Amino acid sequence: MSTFVHAVARGLTGPEAAREAGYTGQPESLRKAAYRLRKNPVVQAELARIRQEDRGRALARRREVLEVLTRQLRATLADCFDVQEAGTKGKVRRLVVNEARALAVCEKVRRDPSTGKIVSLELPSVQGAVDRLARLLGWFPTEKHQVEHNLDLATLMAQLSDEEVERPAGAGSQ
Repeated sequence: MSTFVHAVARGLTGPEAAREAGYTGQPESLRKAAYRLRKNPVVQAELARIRQEDRGRALARRREVLEVLTRQLRATLADCFDVQEAGTKGKVRRLVVNEARALAVCEKVRRDPSTGKIVSLELPSVQGAVDRLARLLGWFPTEKHQVEHNLDLATLMAQLSDEEVERPAGAGSQ
């Protein structure tokens, strides 16, 4: 039963999942076996548990995206560097790229091909980060665009045959 449940959870059809679970026979018998298995309360409970876990993972991914976009929104170049003290008694200070933070907040990181060291950083635009964050949160309504054209429908209709005008959209020629 466990193999069947996991196969269904991965998106296989009932007969495909039944075959993967070791059932044999014609497609009709596999369909009936899958139907019986899906009616089993243990199978239903396990499928519900797996689907709930999947929803939890999806929410975590959404949360992670929100966190990344928020970090990008608030990022400054200072977030990408550490100050290191060098020399005697720490009199010399230098900025060193903190690679992990730079990769987390920067939109583009360019490396020197020969050394692999970071040579340039590009922060995301604040407007771009706000736009992506707002769209993800559903703050913007769906955009509608009006398209203008110079198409003369009367002339186009006159050029079409009666068969082409009456054929449903998407129907191929015969």
